Amino acid sequence: TVVISPARGNLKKYDIPLYKRTDGHFVLHRVVGTRDGKYIMCGDNQHIKEYGITNDQIIGVLTKVIKPEGEVSVSDKKYIGYSKRRVAVNNVKCILYKLKFKLGKLKKRIVKG
Repeated sequence: TVVISPARGNLKKYDIPLYKRTDGHFVLHRVVGTRDGKYIMCGDNQHIKEYGITNDQIIGVLTKVIKPEGEVSVSDKKYIGYSKRRVAVNNVKCILYKLKFKLGKLKKRIVKG
């Protein structure tokens, strides 16, 4: 279970907002950066980033996770460390995915001769 609270002001890197995509889908992804005043989002188990999310699309932001063993606040030091590790892992996944794609293209060129 998660607790979503109203967003106050601009989001920061590692925040997890609930937002509505332009296609109408609701998404809960992590802020991994900003570009041109818009957010770059990525799910914890994804490697493809989503660009161009605006404050107008933000409904609220994750403030707490409730698990059977207890509640975890997003301001908890362990949770902050977890967030930073997740973003770092996703960045490595993105690099590896791009490398795999480029190597695949190179392989096709070599095979064609």
